[in-house]
Amino acid sequence: MESQLTKYEEYMRTDELLGLQKDERELCCPEELTFQIVHQISELHYKLVIQYIELAKAYMEAKCLSRAINEMKKVDSQLKHLLETFNLLNAIRSKDYIYIREDIDLEGTMDSPGYRAVVEKGSLLLEPFKALLDERGITVSQLLNKGDSHYELYLLLQEMISFDEIFQVLRNYYIKKDEEYAAAKNNEEEIGFCSKRTGEKFQFFPEIWKAISEQIQPK
Repeated sequence: MESQLTKYEEYMRTDELLGLQKDERELCCPEELTFQIVHQISELHYKLVIQYIELAKAYMEAKCLSRAINEMKKVDSQLKHLLETFNLLNAIRSKDYIYIREDIDLEGTMDSPGYRAVVEKGSLLLEPFKALLDERGITVSQLLNKGDSHYELYLLLQEMISFDEIFQVLRNYYIKKDEEYAAAKNNEEEIGFCSKRTGEKFQFFPEIWKAISEQIQPK
């Protein structure tokens, strides 16, 4: 007689969740389970990040700055935790990591649908933020100089800057892992492609970074 599922198991759908990984007999090496679970966890983190970004955008459009700030704090927290989660992959030996990627024919880690969705949706925060600036008749530069006069908007700006910075770290992590993999396979073409991506500037909010750069330039 099968045991009845608990309410926790029913709600969390643990049978399905724990059935999403390869069977032990199908693993190319024991470390593949770590590789698969860490990346599956990352997609769940991204799902939350996307929800928070969409909520932050909606709150900005509704002019609920405190709620928008809170959502952006949650975005930053999730991305930081995601970077810590990826550190678990450091427990995998380099040769096993390469073997796993070869076995599943994984060329690029940036193929993650969650990562791509954040890239797409992150930049959409700039327009509602600019609308808030326009409503108050100020620029990013003026907000940076007179944050106390528009304190909530200033705090929102700081959270957006933090989001952009953290995501750049995450992007560089992906590039580094792909570069290491390409180097291990002596794939000069892929190494060159990774190096090019490293040199490419990626910013969600270039107008904000331009204003920051102008602030720190010598007069």
